[in-house]
Amino acid sequence: MRSTLISGLFLAGFVALVAPIARLRFDSRAQTLPPPNTLPPLPTQSIPPLPSRVIAPAQAQFTTPGGLEQAGLSIPAPIVKSSAPGVAPTQLPGSGWASRLEKDHANLPPLTRQMLFTLRRGADWLARMNGVKGTFSPGVSPAVREEVIDEGLLRQLSAAWALGRAAQALGDAKYEARALQALLCALEDSMVDPADPQCRYTSVPQVLVPRLQGTAMMALAIVEQPNPPSDMVDQAEQMVNYIRKHAFDEKTLQSSHHANLNQADCASSPRYLMAYTLLRSHKVRPSAWKPELARQCVGVTQGTVTVAEQPWQGLALAELSRTTGDREATNRLYTLCEELMRWQQVRLDPAHPRFLGGFQPPATGPTTPGQSNQPPNTSTCAAILITLAEGAILAREQGDSPRNQALMEAVDRSTQYLAQQQYTEATAQHFAEWYRPLLEGGFRETEQDGNLRLFTQHLALAGLQQALRASAP
Repeated sequence: MRSTLISGLFLAGFVALVAPIARLRFDSRAQTLPPPNTLPPLPTQSIPPLPSRVIAPAQAQFTTPGGLEQAGLSIPAPIVKSSAPGVAPTQLPGSGWASRLEKDHANLPPLTRQMLFTLRRGADWLARMNGVKGTFSPGVSPAVREEVIDEGLLRQLSAAWALGRAAQALGDAKYEARALQALLCALEDSMVDPADPQCRYTSVPQVLVPRLQGTAMMALAIVEQPNPPSDMVDQAEQMVNYIRKHAFDEKTLQSSHHANLNQADCASSPRYLMAYTLLRSHKVRPSAWKPELARQCVGVTQGTVTVAEQPWQGLALAELSRTTGDREATNRLYTLCEELMRWQQVRLDPAHPRFLGGFQPPATGPTTPGQSNQPPNTSTCAAILITLAEGAILAREQGDSPRNQALMEAVDRSTQYLAQQQYTEATAQHFAEWYRPLLEGGFRETEQDGNLRLFTQHLALAGLQQALRASAP
């Protein structure tokens, strides 16, 4: 009894002695810990200057979120500080028809204003995806906070092409700087033809990048920049010479078919892309043989309308009609647009209200009774939108008001479908605040597929630009 009492007194004394010390240590440590369920503030750092061959405006400001590494991301994603509505960004000389709309955005029709802001957000996202190494990140998978699978050189070239067109439309020099950075990196994967010093082509193995598609896309991305450097234009001319040499080389064309490429990387044959590249190159370095060769490329490509040929089919036919006045090309474009409009969802489906304005191409290959078409997706809608917008612009230029109005109704529905697929500040609220800048402005492929990919983005950006050009007052 006495021993038990002594043990109890000893234990009580020990607790009385140790408890204040433990409480003091706990309180001091708790003051240094962040509150539960919060993240520490993100540091920022400056991006190194662009290479000397790229003209980077001194006024452009870039910052990078420093907390991406803690999420397991290695994506270089500079956040571009966009100009406020009505305030013009650093301007490129001789360009910026859409930036003039931004200055007067309050007086624009609501749908045109939506197109303008959606285009700006999309261009900002694509510019952020161009990292300090000059290449674009292949995209983001928000569900697992990782990059998507890199799909190669064609995606890089397509992104540079779309961002260059956005720079031309919005007159924003930072977009051009990013696009030129990407092209400088891409040119490292090209080489002069050993058999002909006047020809240049992509040096990536054809199993990865079909040579004619890669060469044509690289040349197109260069000549579509607002102010491409003269040495890059010279290299683009070498690529056009390679196209001239191999445009009707069936062996080369056959090797350019690639089963793993999606729509708008190439057509069922690459001749529409080659024709458009030749015509755009003709605007920069005029030469009589370019429009003639483009006419021949378009002339041998006739058949059923497919999504895989968009948007290059529409772009080539419209450009050929403007450049040469070819009535056959004009009629083919209008016939193409009429067929594409039949694929559009023009009535609200109560079961799928977000399908309105999207396109559901007819099923190809063997079908089973009762089989329905595939649901709309962003890349298909954007590729078709480019063709329809080109048709609407050409109809307006030719004074064909009824055709222009019919096409613009389809264009307006399509742009509303695309706008639903873009991550905005409102639709990205369920992500952490520090993570949202990586997503805002990007386009999902479908409602169920939240991943952001270069392929989807470059088509959506080009489609919105053409739609805005078609609807601009």
